[in-house]
Amino acid sequence: MSDQTTAFTELLQINERIGQAESDADKAWFEHLLHERFTMRRPSGPLSTKADFISGLATAPPPAAPSRNGRWPTPRLSRSSTICGSSSARTDAGS
Repeated sequence: MSDQTTAFTELLQINERIGQAESDADKAWFEHLLHERFTMRRPSGPLSTKADFISGLATAPPPAAPSRNGRWPTPRLSRSSTICGSSSARTDAGS
């Protein structure tokens, strides 16, 4: 397997793990994953640092539940969210 294929596979695995780690408030995993200079823009506008993001994991609201009509709320996507093409995630491979 080429280095490029291996890196892409690792990014896909990280992408799949992020949602579960956020739901589980897995602070240790994000502490290892995120770069010290990690920043992100929240959908409401403010910037969050690595420390802000990790400290907010435990206080995150619970997942949305279906409404009274039995339908799940429609997800809203943030245009500023990027998984691939960002330097916010790192792995120990090759470092």
